[in-house]
Amino acid sequence: MSGALTNRAEEIDRLTAAVFGSLLSFGLAAIYFLLRIGFADPLRPIVVTLGLALFVICVPSVLSDWLNRRHDRQKWWLSQSLLGILCIALSALAGAIAYPTHVNLGVPIAIAGAASFVVVLFRWIRRSRAISLLVVAVMLVMFTAWVAGVAWGTRFKTPLFWELLSDRGNVHHDPLYYASMANSMRAYGVPSSGLDGVPYTPYHYGSAWLNSEWVDLAGVDVLTFYSLGPTVLVAPVFFAALLLFAGEARVAWRKKRPDDEPASIPKPIQEDWIAWLAFVGATIGFVPTAALDAVGVWNRHLLISESYLTGLCVFVLGAAMSVVWWTGRKENARGDAWFMLLVVPVLLISLGFLKVSLMLLALVALLWTVLRTGLLRSRLFLIGSIAALVVSAITFKLVWVAAQNQGIAPFNYMRYYNDDRWWPYFFLVHLFWSLLYVTIRIREENLPAMSDLFSALRVGRLLDAEIVAVVAVCGFIPGELINIHGGSAFYFSDVQRWVAAPLVMAVAARWTWERSRAGHQGGIQSIRLSTIAAVLIAIPVGITILFNVGRAVRGAEIMNVGLREAFYSYAGVESFGAAHVHDPQVLAAGLQKAPDYEMISALRALDAEPRELKRKTLLFVPQSDSSFWNIFGEPLRCSFAPMVGPATSGLALLDGMPPTSCNRSDQYGLTAYPRRTKPQTPEDVTPAALCTKARRKGFKRVIVLEPTGNGRYTTPAIDC
Repeated sequence: MSGALTNRAEEIDRLTAAVFGSLLSFGLAAIYFLLRIGFADPLRPIVVTLGLALFVICVPSVLSDWLNRRHDRQKWWLSQSLLGILCIALSALAGAIAYPTHVNLGVPIAIAGAASFVVVLFRWIRRSRAISLLVVAVMLVMFTAWVAGVAWGTRFKTPLFWELLSDRGNVHHDPLYYASMANSMRAYGVPSSGLDGVPYTPYHYGSAWLNSEWVDLAGVDVLTFYSLGPTVLVAPVFFAALLLFAGEARVAWRKKRPDDEPASIPKPIQEDWIAWLAFVGATIGFVPTAALDAVGVWNRHLLISESYLTGLCVFVLGAAMSVVWWTGRKENARGDAWFMLLVVPVLLISLGFLKVSLMLLALVALLWTVLRTGLLRSRLFLIGSIAALVVSAITFKLVWVAAQNQGIAPFNYMRYYNDDRWWPYFFLVHLFWSLLYVTIRIREENLPAMSDLFSALRVGRLLDAEIVAVVAVCGFIPGELINIHGGSAFYFSDVQRWVAAPLVMAVAARWTWERSRAGHQGGIQSIRLSTIAAVLIAIPVGITILFNVGRAVRGAEIMNVGLREAFYSYAGVESFGAAHVHDPQVLAAGLQKAPDYEMISALRALDAEPRELKRKTLLFVPQSDSSFWNIFGEPLRCSFAPMVGPATSGLALLDGMPPTSCNRSDQYGLTAYPRRTKPQTPEDVTPAALCTKARRKGFKRVIVLEPTGNGRYTTPAIDC
């Protein structure tokens, strides 16, 4: 009976991860559709993007269950986590072949994902209790609202990004940079920001490449998919991966239990309120968002930074796969060669191109494990470790942006990105989840003295806690030694949270089991005082969580409604509140009168040109066009105005550096181009001069964005 219960808990944990991620994607897709009501709102891109999410989340669940039926335990090479990574790769491959072969597999992939979802949902409901279904439903509603509010309540990924860009360029420049990189790879096959030709631009452009491939499957432009894909597709995959990692960690603990232990099997995650509490705390947060921001714990950046979010999907899935590999090594040692010599290098390279911090910290975790367990004495693991170092070094050289390193600056992140009143608590709050897990593990091992702790470390009883601590320390150090531009040190120090939090969720199973072993019975007299205290603490924490969700939702509503009211004003129609700002005719009339609509429309039309023609074409925007070069208005953002060209047209610029009066930034790949040293003259914009510059860069055609004087634009082409 014990084995059957264990298998049930393991199966439900994996099904819960797939169902939660899938239903989250359904909810987000519906909200995206609703937020665009009144504007152009085609269903196909939304449906295909949802189908891609179901494909990545549910197909691995179905395949893993089917392939492992002949085995007593799940094999790492047939694990749901590894298959999830492979499905991400397969979906990108399908996108890569769509244009050259004219075979778009977007709909078939979506159908496969939907069919797998039906299978997974049926199996999950059949194996679940009614109360757990209710708990998961409540969690889904809360997470759907929070994710949508955070992702779509900013100028980064609003579903009305094109419309907002047309209204005085009121968007953040980050999406324009990523879209420029993606468009450059689509048109020219080179990762470049495309501001003056297409020189190679070092950056972790893996997520931009993924988006550039998924775009063809969804049938939209890159900027539209940037609002749709990371939230409807990537975010659900990440949350499913977190739950899967926690579930695999629980499985690993169950395998370690002695055979003579009582048959008291921990509940699956969906029935474990402590696991859900940790899940919510690590993501939405136990304290107000403003307080987290004050100590540099930027919960919202997870959903705002699509490169970090995409990288974390692969990172967390890789961590889950590693747990399955580690716990099954004695059963099949032959798999070590495949794991160390193939899977690990490919995984590290992928992480490096997605987010370099994730690659470096994954490498640290690997090397620490090999070193501390004595595996380095094995020739296989020695060669594998060397290979991991080599591929990481090569990848680092390809993607590292030297301008991000602003020099040695002790305690830089703490001093400049945290409220000074919270400095004494910075370390404790920022590394809360790692400290919590390490503390729990020390308590579990019953190590009251330092001598006991050292003895446990020597025999490897705390290897999991060691890995968490090493990742936390190595991620914390860069931001406290180096000035990493723009607070990007966060993407090093935050990684530990996504290692520790799922492990804390796994600890919940052990806590439940220990209580059952201790013989706690039901009834009011058996309620512990600690439980009463926990409930009293949970009340304000729960209210705070609801406030965090509500603020995020309110932010998205204000942004969406505010833009609609602006368009009503442009159309000369008085708005009567949020319920009356969705009239398609009024919105269309207002959009056409937006300050930059004509320019953005002219640029956007160029994106429809065939890639064969784009490949030999550059776009030229004369410096005299103040609407383009001053689109952002704020003088400090003059460096980023040229990114509007490649991001919207899909064409790289010719002579696209900002004017000499601009204090050019050294970020966003701008150092790949020479600064403008003199003002542009009439002689510089003649067809002969433009063709001369274009031919020097290897191009034979130039399109000029020309204002006609009445607010409209033409785009004549010059064949060189």
